[in-house]
Order: sequence, then C-alpha cells, then structure tokens
Amino acid sequence: MILFLDETRSIIKLFHRNLCPESIIINSNGAWKLSGFELCIQGSADGTNYPFREYDGNIPPIINPPLDYMAPEYQTTKSYDTQSDMFALGMIIYALYNHGKTLYECHDNYSTFIKMSDDLKAMNTTKLSILPAEVRDHVKMLLSPKPELRPDAGQFSKVPFFQDVGTKTLEYLDSLFQVDNIQRSMFYKSLPQVIDKLPMRVNLQRIASALELEFINPEMIPFVLPNMFLIAEKASNEEYQGYIFPKLKQVFKIQKPPAGSGASGCIMQTLLILMRNMNLMLTKTPPEDIKQHILPVVYNALDAESSQVQELCLAIIPSFAHLIDLQAMKYCILPRIKKICFETITLSVRVNCLICLGKLVESLDKWIIIDEVIPLLQSIPSREPAVLMAILGIIKVAMSSTKSGGLPREILATKVIPFLVPISIETSLNLNQFNFYMATIKDMLQTVEIEQRKKLEQLSQQAANAPIVPIGPSATDIQFDQKSSMIDQFMLGQGFNSEVVQNKTMAASFDKSIIINSNGAWKLSGFELCIQGSADGTNYPFREYDGNIPPIINPPLDYMAPEYQTTKSYDTQSDMFALGMIIYALYNHGKTLYECHDNYSTFIKMSDDLKAMNTTKLSILPAEVRDHVKMLLSPKPELRPDAGQFSKVPFFQDVGTKTLEYLDSLFQVDNIQRSMFYKSLPQVIDKLPMRVNLQRIASALELEFINPEMIPFVLPNMFLIAEKASNEEYQGYIFPKLKQVFKIQKPPAGSGASGCIMQTLLILMRNMNLMLTKTPPEDIKQHILPVVYNALDAESSQVQELCLAIIPSFAHLIDLQAMKYCILPRIKKICFETITLSVRVNCLICLGKLVESLDKWIIIDEVIPLLQSIPSREPAVLMAILGIIKVAMSSTKSGGLPREILATKVIPFLVPISIETNLNLNQFNVYMATIKDMLQTVEIEQRKKLEQLSQQAANTPIVPIGPSATDIQFDQKSSMIDQFMLGQGFNSEVVQNKTMAASFDSNQSNDNIDQFMLGQGFNSEVVQNKTMAASFDSNQSNDNVKSQQTSSNQSTSSDNSLGKKALTFEEKERMMRENDQTQRMKYDGEYTSERKTPTSTNIPLMAMTPISATVPTTTTSTSSAIYKDLTSNFFEQKSSQPVYSMSTSQTMPSIMRPTIVNSTTPSQQRPALNTTDLTSTLLSSINSLASRPQTILPTVAMNSMSANMMMSHLNSGIMNGSMGLFQSPSNSIVNNKTSSKTASAELDDLFN
Repeated sequence: MILFLDETRSIIKLFHRNLCPESIIINSNGAWKLSGFELCIQGSADGTNYPFREYDGNIPPIINPPLDYMAPEYQTTKSYDTQSDMFALGMIIYALYNHGKTLYECHDNYSTFIKMSDDLKAMNTTKLSILPAEVRDHVKMLLSPKPELRPDAGQFSKVPFFQDVGTKTLEYLDSLFQVDNIQRSMFYKSLPQVIDKLPMRVNLQRIASALELEFINPEMIPFVLPNMFLIAEKASNEEYQGYIFPKLKQVFKIQKPPAGSGASGCIMQTLLILMRNMNLMLTKTPPEDIKQHILPVVYNALDAESSQVQELCLAIIPSFAHLIDLQAMKYCILPRIKKICFETITLSVRVNCLICLGKLVESLDKWIIIDEVIPLLQSIPSREPAVLMAILGIIKVAMSSTKSGGLPREILATKVIPFLVPISIETSLNLNQFNFYMATIKDMLQTVEIEQRKKLEQLSQQAANAPIVPIGPSATDIQFDQKSSMIDQFMLGQGFNSEVVQNKTMAASFDKSIIINSNGAWKLSGFELCIQGSADGTNYPFREYDGNIPPIINPPLDYMAPEYQTTKSYDTQSDMFALGMIIYALYNHGKTLYECHDNYSTFIKMSDDLKAMNTTKLSILPAEVRDHVKMLLSPKPELRPDAGQFSKVPFFQDVGTKTLEYLDSLFQVDNIQRSMFYKSLPQVIDKLPMRVNLQRIASALELEFINPEMIPFVLPNMFLIAEKASNEEYQGYIFPKLKQVFKIQKPPAGSGASGCIMQTLLILMRNMNLMLTKTPPEDIKQHILPVVYNALDAESSQVQELCLAIIPSFAHLIDLQAMKYCILPRIKKICFETITLSVRVNCLICLGKLVESLDKWIIIDEVIPLLQSIPSREPAVLMAILGIIKVAMSSTKSGGLPREILATKVIPFLVPISIETNLNLNQFNVYMATIKDMLQTVEIEQRKKLEQLSQQAANTPIVPIGPSATDIQFDQKSSMIDQFMLGQGFNSEVVQNKTMAASFDSNQSNDNIDQFMLGQGFNSEVVQNKTMAASFDSNQSNDNVKSQQTSSNQSTSSDNSLGKKALTFEEKERMMRENDQTQRMKYDGEYTSERKTPTSTNIPLMAMTPISATVPTTTTSTSSAIYKDLTSNFFEQKSSQPVYSMSTSQTMPSIMRPTIVNSTTPSQQRPALNTTDLTSTLLSSINSLASRPQTILPTVAMNSMSANMMMSHLNSGIMNGSMGLFQSPSNSIVNNKTSSKTASAELDDLFN
C-alpha cells in the first residue's frame, strides 16, 4: 500500500482522500488491497495543485471523506495534497495498534474534527507509546500538523521497520510473477528460512496462497512444494485441513506428461517430494480425503518411471493399508505392485515390492491372497536369494495371518508347495536358506497330511455306514503272480467300464438305411420316412419333395422311382426300384446309375434317361442277377417283380457246394455268400491236409485281401492255418500273404470300409501273440510295428486296449527313436482323447511296463510331461500315475530320477493330486509316503551339493562388502518375515563373498515384517549406497541395528563418528539441520575442492543432475545443450560413487546442478563471484530442506527448466563463498567469515 501511495504521488498525481480501514480490503490470501477511489482528487501535472472540495455535512457520511483520518490542513488552510494521505496512513498505523481506534474520534462531526486539528498541535507523545519503538517516531512525523514535515511514501517505505526479511519476502511475493522462473526458484529455495520466522497466520494466508499460484506451472512445483509442506508441518491439523490440504489437491491432480516432454522430470520430482512427505499428509489428512485424493497420488507414484518414487511409495503404502478397501487393493494397488515387480530391472525395487506386499498381507482377506498374491509370487521371474527368501517370508505370513485365517490345505497342496519345492533347490541359496526352505515345506506337507487324513477318515466313516453294491472284483479276489510287475499291483481293484468289458463285438455301421452287423447280416433301418398305405394296399398318400428342407429329411433322390415325378404317385413297387438301385450300387462302389446330389432337377432328367437306359451299364452286375436288376429298374412299376418273386431267382438259391469247387467260383458270388462260406470254412480247414490249406485255401484267402470288406471274414481262417503251421511254413507261406493286410490304411471317416478296417485290426491284435512268436525280429520291426501304430490310431477302444496290452511284450524290439516319436505320442493321444476309463488305465499300465525299457531322458522329456497333462482324476488313474513314477525312480536302465526333476516336476505334480478326495485313506497314505521319500532324497542330495559349494567358497579369499551374520542381533519384537532374510547372501555379483550364517529362533514373535529383509542381497550399487533403509524397522534399538552398518575403509571422519550405530530418519534430519545451522554463516569465503568421495548418498533432491564425469568443470555449454542433458540424465544412476562439484558453466540458481567428477580427477579451486554472502545461506538451506524425513535413496535434480530460463545465468560463475551443495560439512575446507550486511541489504542485493 505504501508503494502504491508513492506511485500516486510521483507518477499519477492522485490524492486518495478516502484512506481509512474501510478502504483497505484483506483478501482470502491475506494481501492488503486498497479501494474507495470514488473520492479521489486528480492533481495537476506537476503535482502542486489539487482542487479543494468542502466537507458537506448535509450529505450522508459515506459520501464524505472520513473525518477521523482527515489531515488538519483540510480546515486550517483549505487545501490538501498527497501528504494528506500520509497523515491518514499514520492514523491507520496508530489504529492498528489501538484496537481500531484513532487518536481522536470525530463520529462524522466536522466541529469535532476542527477541535481535533487544534489538539494535534500540542499532542501528548505518550499516546504513541502503544506503537513499536522502531516505528514510533516515524508515525509521529506522519501525524504532524504541518504537511511539509511528514515523510512522503517513498521515504517512509525505507524506514528500518519495513526492511525486515519477512516484510521484504511478502513484498517480493506481490511482484513474483514479474521475474523469470530462475529467480523465483532461487527465492523459493531460501523461503524456508523466512517461514520459520513468520507467524502461522501469515504463512497460511500469504505464503501458502502465493505458493498455490505456482501450482499451475509444473516446472516450479518442485521448488514450491517443500515450502508448502514446511508450513503444513508447523500447522495444526485444523489449519492444515482448512488451508493447506485444499491447495495441495491441485498438485494431486497433475497427470503424467508424454514421455520425453520437458515437464516429465518435474512430475517425477513432484511425486518424489509427495512421497517423502506422505507420512505428514497421512497424519494430518482425514481418512475420507486420503481415500479420495491421496490414493490417486499413490497410484500415479506406482506408475512412475522413477525407481526412487516407486520405492518411496512402496515403503509408505503399508502405513495406511487399513484405509484402502479391498476392491481398491485388488484392482489398483496389487496390479501396480505386480507390474513394477515384473518390469523393473533393479533388484532393490523388486525386493521392496515384496516387502510392501508382505506388510499388506495382514490386511488382505483369504481370497485376495489366494487369487492375487500367490499367483503374483509364482510369476516372479527373478531368482536372487533376496527375492526367494522374501517370497518364503510372505507365504509364512499368509499362513499365520489372523484376518485370512491362514491358507487352506487345498491351496498349500495345489499352489504353494508345488511352487516352493522347485525354487528350494536354487543354487543361489546358501545352506541355511535351503534348510529354512525345507523346514517350511515339511511343515506345510505335515499340515496337508494331517488335515487330509482327518477328512478322509470322516469320509471313510460315512462310507462304512452306507450300504455298498459291489460292481467289480474286490482287492481280496485278485491274486498276483510272483512275476507280476509293480505297475500291475498298483491297479489292484481298479475296475473297468462294464459296457466295454461285456460287449466284445465290433459292429460295422453305415450311413444309409442298411446296416451290416459283425456277423454279416443285413438289417434294415431308416423307417422315419415310411408311408402307411390303405388296407388293400392300393393307395399311398403322396408327399411332394420339398427342396427347402435339409436333404436328410427328404427321401434319397438317387434311389427314388421315376413315377415320383411322372405320375406323382408311389407304392411298394417303388421300393423294388430302390432295391435294384442298391444292388447296382453294391457292385459299382456305392454309386447309383445316376447321381442326383440331392438336386430335384437332376432327378427329373434321370427319370427321363431311364426310359432309354443303355444295358451295357449293367454289365458290372453278376449275370445271374443282371436281368432281374434290369427289371427292377424299369420305369414302369407294373413290370418290376415284387419282393416275393425276386427272392426266388436262382441267384439267391445258391448255398454253395464243395469247398474247393466253390473256391474256384467264389468271386462270382456276392460278399454275403462268401462271408457265410468263410464263416463255415474253419470246420473244413480242420479236416484238410496242411499242404492243401497252405496251397489252396491260403492262396484263395489271399485273393480276398484286396477287398477290405471281406478281410474280417477271411483273416480268422488264415490265422487258423498259421496256428497249425510250423515256423518255417508260416514264414514261407502265411506271413508273405499277411503283409498285404498289414498295408491296409485307415479309410476316410464314415466310409463303408471303416468298420471293416476296425474289425481287421481287432483280429490282428487278437492274434498278435501268434505273429510275434513265429515272425523274425526284423520282420516285426518292418511289418508288424506299423500295424501297431495303426491300431493305436484306431477309433475302436477294443482295438486300442488289445494293442496297449501287447506292446510291452515286444518293447525290447522297439528302438528308442520309434518309442519316443511313434509309440509314446500315440499313447498320449489315446489317454487324452478317450472317454473310457478302462482305455486310459490301460494306457498307463502299458506306459508303466515300458518305463523299464526307456532311458532317463525319454522318461524326463516324454513320460513325466505326459503324466502331468492327464486330465482324469479317478483313483485307478491316480494310483497308476504314482506306480509309473515309482517304477521310474527305481529303474535300473535310467538310473532313477535326479533331484532336479523330483523337485521341479515330480513333487509339484504329486502333491496337488494327493489330496483328491477320490483316493481312499490307504491310497493317500501311499501317496504321502512316496512324496516324503522323494523330498528326503532331494534334501539329502541338495544339502550335499551346497556343503561342497560352501567348502569351495570357504577356501576362496573374500572381500567383505556387507555385515556378517555374527554382527546381526534381533530384537525380541522382530518379526518372522525379517529373520527369513538373515544370511541370504547376495546376487550373482556378490555371491562369491562369504555367505552369512545365522540360526533362527522359532519362538520369536510375528509382529512386524520390516526386519524380514535384514541382510538381504541386493545388487552392488544398492549394497554400496546403503539406500534400502526403508526395509528396516525404524523402532529397532541401537544395539540391534549395528548389523546394518557396512565396514568400509573409505569412510570419512564424520562417518566414523556414527559408525557404531545406524541413524533413524528423524535423527539424520536433526543432525543435518544442526550441521547446517552451525556451518551456515561459516562458508562465505572460498573453499578448496580437495574432498573425499562422499560416503553418503543423501544428495538433496533439488540439487542433483549428474553429468558425465569426463566433462571438465570449466567448459561452457549452451542452454539448449544443458536442457537436453538435463532431460536425458534425469534419474540416471551411476554404478560408482561420484564426487559432486559445481562447474563454472553450470552454476544456475534454478537448478544448482553438480558435475560428477571421477575421484581421481585433480581437485580444482572454485572461482569467486561478486555474489552476496546471503547466497551461501540460501544454498545451505537447500540441503536442510532436502534433508527432511524421507527414505534415503539416491536422488537427482529436477531437469525441467526451459532453455530461455537458464540463459541469463549461463555466464555466471561459481557463487563466492557458498557451501558445496552435495558436500558434507565435514568434508569441506572453508574460510570462516561473518557477513556484516543486514538481511534486508542482502535481500535487496540478491533480488534487485
């Protein structure tokens, strides 16, 4: 306001004339705004003349100037000017300290005003004693009756009272938007010093409101936000909720910008600051606002690309997990944690994900743990010890969770144990960790066994009280030969499909209306289209052919009589036409005279062609039936013989003569007659000599092998002859003829020959033992083995079962390649596709008998995956699977199964199926005994290997990089999950170091998950930087946290003083503030750049953007190059410890960017600049600000200042006497100087 009055005096030449408290408005931000300009008087151009207006008492007082604040010259000299406003200003100042009352109150009475003006000439100065001493004399001058004695606004603004730092700060806030971002950022960095000195009301109304305006500029938020949180920290909960939190909501809404944009780094820095102050917000923010406003910030932080932001967020989430509902936890928090855990390439981030997850488990219900947490753990690709032990700890916490009630046995058996057993044999685990894994797995297995046995006993008791109807042989009815194999005994009492066992026939079916059964008898079907005639058989209702309905519903046009379309009628003679067409089709490979293809137009044309049918087409028919068929195909129904007449033709009266005579004319008769002849032929074969059987009968039978339909009738006679023949006769006469049968391939599905082929295969399988006995091994491999393949590919379950039963008997003749690529895939296909239990069980029996002849790799690569993929869970199948595995374990040829296969494939497969309720108690006991034996085998072999590795490591020289196990002590309150990580070792880069041994106390409490990661292995960068402090319990005692300190010969003197204990975040913050306070005014001179490599990575957030170590500290860069470098190096991690110094070309007040210099680079003296000593104080405050409570992680600077913002500072040198932004005070050599300038003068120099 004073500055405005100075402007009205010197520039505008305006007399306000209405200056009073009523004309001063204090807005919501606490800023004073002047109003009441309706009574202003505009002066002359030179400001010496202001038109005078008399006071009019006849008008309302609100229209007159306020008499209480009117200068006395108004009635003494009838004049006024801008000095009269200065009198009013003095009166306002007095009223401010006098509860709003002026020196004299006129109550809008002009006479009283005249008296007051006279009294001013002899004013008692004691009345001004209520004013501050610094301003008392100046106010007295303002209230002087003589205008010339009053100081003008410009002079009054320079009194020391208004040169206070707080006042200058508030003054600078009003003009802040007139300067660029660089100057504003400098101001905001120094603001924490001022905030500590200002009243809370000013901080809330003026400072916080001014800071809020910067939230529209993402580039400035990282500079503004720390100040806002500093105010929030000092404010009460009510003040925070009323003033601060509503302003922060605007920051919460900031979304992630496009990748590569200039604001990307600012957003990351903003999220980092928010995460570091999350505890403060959670403490002061109401729960509803946390859910509505802070939770989305957490989601954005988890989605951030910065590992620092993610780690801070992961560390803070468990502290308010009770405020997150289960839906948000399931669909928002857990998916993001999963994404981070999968996508990160940093081990510490992945481990922090697991730490966070472990802390959240206690607040999750059972189904979220089962549906989300356990699948998440199973899908983690990393196998570092820290990760593996964290996984184990999370599962143990889930098992003992009070909210979820622990994990049920089904989940333990089907998900947890199959997941833990394979990773327990990871060689990255040391011996202690392996022991812990095995102990946990055994405990889980024992839990499963106890609960499952209890359930089965209950089911067994219920079954014992229920009436039982036996459906198969009992176990006691089945006796085994002493030579029976283990796999057979496993199937004791399994039972088969009763329908398949009882029905041994293989009926051949056709698609048409005629069905030929296995005995060769013709059966008529297809009666759904029948027409019932009249009683006398002369009238049959006619039905038109409808082409719009499916052909299967219409009568077949290929066999339909022509009168259907010529006379629109039909009767039984029409069926005789169809019979003639069937007979023709039988001799024409199933094709009729004319094929209509369900086309009625074609049928009409066919009917016309029949009138002039060429008789040569019937030449394919036997002569005895040709004329009769011609009559049946006559277009005229009356010329066709009826069924009775047709049955009496000589063709159907031939029943055969002598066998040898009939053989000569056998192909002149139909298949039915031949089949009947072949059925009666075994009676003749027994009476004929072997020579006749071999030369005449076998040769005649061979001729039938070209007809697949007759083979099922011929083949039994051929095997009957083979059975009576000697081996030489069999190999010379019978086997060469059978080769033709072996070559028959499976016809297309649905063809007429399909059933014949199945019958042929069935006969071959039934006589396989005979062939294997009399056939040489080479011929078995070359000719019989393909028959076995065809039988396995058959669609008949009978054929498959017979084939499966015979394969093991000649398995020694099958080479491993044929077994792997021909036999096993077919067995697998049958086992998967069959719907018959007996077939599946026979597959497993066959497989079990084959295991002894297989080598180890076929068992591992083919048999075990086959067993794992079997979908059936019937007891017979499950026991057969277990039997196969036990045979594989004891196989002499394969040498048993190695521990890796047992741990990664077999045990994880057997444990889930062991709890199938289909198994009875005895079967379950067999399963559990087998699993325990396997687990014991794995444990013994793995322990032996780890002991060997441990012995090798003990003989290797070690460079210690972490705490030893003996240095680690646990508080009695330490949690179960903390101790899991004890002695876990490090990743592959560190695994060569000595492993940390520790013993675990099983009685320690399970209160907290933090200590779970104690001693965990991280990558070398994380280990050296000691940045995972968030994983430790801040409440640990000093004695117990000694183990977290890393022995280092490079630590500084400051570090050595703290080397005996780890500091909490609050202690570090306090020490940093005390250190800065002590050193603040100390470093205004030059200091040498001789420094040691920093041992602490607590680099201020606002002050770090590493640059390549090869860049000289004296090189200059363009602003565009710096901007590009800032963006490209944002959050860049360095593998080695850098030395931070300020380069000449990069000393920008808005960025304070250091140059990373190799520790071997010669130290250089900082050049001096003509900058005030206050700059040192401002820069020192940055470190103090950045050291507020936070998780100690490597931090980097905001890289979002635009190029034009930086240009004005590119040529500025290093600030004289300023402390190194990243240099510990103990590492700096400085000159101790004291500034003689006042704070006001320094602010003037800095900002002007």
